[in-house]
Amino acid sequence: TERKKAIVTLKPKWTKLFKGDSVLLRCDVEGEVSSDWEYIWYKDEEELHPYKSWSENSEYHIGPADEAHSGDYACVGMRKTDSVFSHMSDTITLTVSGEPKAVLIRRPNWAQVFGGENVIFRCDIQGELPSDWKYTWRKDGQKVNSEQEYRISPANESHSGDYTCRGTRKSDSQNSRTSEAISLSVLALPTPAVTVAPQSPVYTGETITLKCVLEISSGWSFKWFKGSSQNALPPSDHYSRAGDTLTILGASESDQDEYWCQGYIWNMSISSFISQSLNLTITSESLSTFILLDHILSFMFSEVMSCFILETCLEKCHKMFNNLDLHQIHFKLIKAH
Repeated sequence: TERKKAIVTLKPKWTKLFKGDSVLLRCDVEGEVSSDWEYIWYKDEEELHPYKSWSENSEYHIGPADEAHSGDYACVGMRKTDSVFSHMSDTITLTVSGEPKAVLIRRPNWAQVFGGENVIFRCDIQGELPSDWKYTWRKDGQKVNSEQEYRISPANESHSGDYTCRGTRKSDSQNSRTSEAISLSVLALPTPAVTVAPQSPVYTGETITLKCVLEISSGWSFKWFKGSSQNALPPSDHYSRAGDTLTILGASESDQDEYWCQGYIWNMSISSFISQSLNLTITSESLSTFILLDHILSFMFSEVMSCFILETCLEKCHKMFNNLDLHQIHFKLIKAH
């Protein structure tokens, strides 16, 4: 009759083992009662127990496993009644390695985020199928989640901390190594402040610079608003924007109003709070002219009184008027006033 073939089975059915795991190999001859046969085991084509006779035990136990147990396993059966050999089984390759490492991934991959953002942590066990594992998440040592992904939506300051994850294999409760910690810092949304130069009041025709100031300005863009209804300032040649700065070119009385600003990060859909308003006062040239004349007369009177000789005074006043830059005196005297 045709010789039958031996078959090796594993329990559990894992060919990739970790240090400390246990596995049971069983040898059966197809269609035969196991107690009618004796067995011998091979590893890497050599007998596992070369100085032992055939064994009635069809099972070979490995555990706790280490790297030395890695190899190709096979078995052969011999029938007790007539010493007929089975065909050798197909080999089964076992690989024993150290504990797999859990790897923690954070999206977005920034250590600092702002309140209101969404953060996703994911735990991967290197070289393993996610469905074969359960997961444990910890924040500052306290358990916070048991799924492969840990979603924080929306984030707030209480979510700041150090996060780690670890896997536990479902079949035998074998643990992976704990991941390296990843820190998350959730910052409160900032409130900018508006500054102005020159200081209010300013005068028609002047150039005015408004600045939107944030403690953390890197990566932010800025929007500007005008009026009590906080209307967004439209693009205009009258307003020049550069970074956190709004420049009003050739100020007019229509620019007198309240101004606000707001920061935003376009690729994160994050906006700061809106700043407090800044009231900008514009003074017209007609009013300032009266003030200018008053200062010029006072200035001239003091110069005249300082003259000891009339001719010297007249000469001094004559030179003064010839060199007078009215526009320059205008602003210097008005500011002084």
